[in-house]
Amino acid sequence: MSMSKKIEPIPWFLVRRTLAFLGAHRALLLRAIVSTTVVAVVSFAGPYFLRRLTDAAVAGEFDVFAWLVAGSFAFALLEIGAAYKKHLSVTTISALAIRDMRNRITRHIQALPMPTLEGYHSGDLVSRLNNDLDQTTSLFKRVPDYIHQPLQLIGGLLFMLLISPKLTLVVCGSMPLSVLIFERVIRPMQTHSGKKMEALAEANASLQDAIRGASIVRAFNLQNILGVRFRKQAEDVERHDMRNRVRNILSFIPFLTLRYIPQLLVPIYGGLLAFRGEITVGGLLAVNWLIWPVFLPLESFLSWIREMREVAPALKRTYEILDHPPERSGGRIVIPRTGEDPIVFDAVSFSYNGNGRVLDALTLRIERCRTVALVGSSGCGKTTILKLLCGWIKPTDGDVRVFGQSLQSADLASLRSNVSWMAQDPFLFPTSIGENIAYGRKDATQDDIVAAAHAANAHDFIASLPEGYDTQAGELGNRLSGGQKQRICLARMILKDAPIMLLDEPTAALDTQSEAEVLDTLTRLMVDKTVVIISHRLSSLRGVDEILVVDNGSIRARGTHAQLIAQDELYRQFVERQAIRDESAITVGGSS
Repeated sequence: MSMSKKIEPIPWFLVRRTLAFLGAHRALLLRAIVSTTVVAVVSFAGPYFLRRLTDAAVAGEFDVFAWLVAGSFAFALLEIGAAYKKHLSVTTISALAIRDMRNRITRHIQALPMPTLEGYHSGDLVSRLNNDLDQTTSLFKRVPDYIHQPLQLIGGLLFMLLISPKLTLVVCGSMPLSVLIFERVIRPMQTHSGKKMEALAEANASLQDAIRGASIVRAFNLQNILGVRFRKQAEDVERHDMRNRVRNILSFIPFLTLRYIPQLLVPIYGGLLAFRGEITVGGLLAVNWLIWPVFLPLESFLSWIREMREVAPALKRTYEILDHPPERSGGRIVIPRTGEDPIVFDAVSFSYNGNGRVLDALTLRIERCRTVALVGSSGCGKTTILKLLCGWIKPTDGDVRVFGQSLQSADLASLRSNVSWMAQDPFLFPTSIGENIAYGRKDATQDDIVAAAHAANAHDFIASLPEGYDTQAGELGNRLSGGQKQRICLARMILKDAPIMLLDEPTAALDTQSEAEVLDTLTRLMVDKTVVIISHRLSSLRGVDEILVVDNGSIRARGTHAQLIAQDELYRQFVERQAIRDESAITVGGSS
């Protein structure tokens, strides 16, 4: 099957949706349209004055000739001024429209449900936000041309017909053939443009992975392997880009046909008509001038079709993101009520994409100011429980309630204002340490930030840094140690002061000393809070009120450490594995 048969039609409905972003800038758009209309109308003054000046000169009408010269200069100045206003308005409105689209997509990406967001590589999303959107700039820049070019085409044809219908028909005879050739040449560009964008997104994602995983890449000497992968993706980008460039070059064939055949016909056939007395010399020169107002709009239309073939895949990729439904907003406000249990799971089941149940009719009630630990093998559903409590995912069956409010109808923003989350890998933004802590509360003062850092045992090491709280954390906090990052995250949690704390392996990546410091801070922080903690370390379970053993998506057993040791075989195995691991660590440490 040939490539032309695989080409999809241009998605005009997406073009209309994109141009709707101009609606927020109506005054600027009106200015662009008015100035464009003036340019289109005034442009016909040139051939008009040329015709009259030539005929006046031939006839010896020197007074008329002088007035016509003055008028031509006046109209030329008017056209220059209108053209300046047009280009200034077009440049401004296209920049504003792209900015609005970029802001809209950024807000939408941030509002996507977590399962949707996790289905895309961050490098691919960044590519859609930057490279793909840049492709759409031409749509906005051409908006005034939607008025200018038709006016020029229609006005030029009418003017030519007024001067000489015969010469007009002969000159325009090549137009339909040129349009047909052009469309056949550029049609495959849409496919190559789409493949180029996909390859560019993959290349961006690979480069981002290589940079973020630089330590692993070097530790395992993966530079050559990743280099080969990136080069292949870059070659895919270059291959499809070159195919489009070739098509662009070939598209000049109909352009040249449109331009030069009429320029040959006007002096040949027009000269014959002038010799016969059917057209004046001024009229012949005017028609020669009008070739450009007539054929340039047609060339512009063909260029626009070519651009649309290239832009179409970018529009599809952009609206693929925008058409994903955002996370639910609104609902009943979650308020910490003293008479309601903070956390209740009522026969909750959950499965990812319908592939087996991670949670199976799980029923759980956690009382106020209690600290509960979840233990169990990997994949048993512990982290899923925390995700459900944050409203990141929805239960397949059953109901989750926080302070008596079902999360099915709760306002998710108010839910999350009552929950603090600490992940196994502490996340810091590439801003200052102080700003990272301040994200815990919008109205935090510098004194609040410092107080939170003191409470998290972070102030001393922050103060010892050359720039103190203004020290940049680096991407993903890579300028700080694991323990330092964890304590900054703790300071952020302290500043937020939410009544519910969710801790997912908070000390898994820390050494013994850092773990002890973080646990001391957590112990103080847990006072008067409802806490759910996941951990594979027995040391992290000290001071908890109850331990829940999770197995195959349900609560297998619950109780204190002593009770579970006596009653549950799975928990005893968990403790024994920990003891063996700790003993091995001590042996290795002692032999070094």
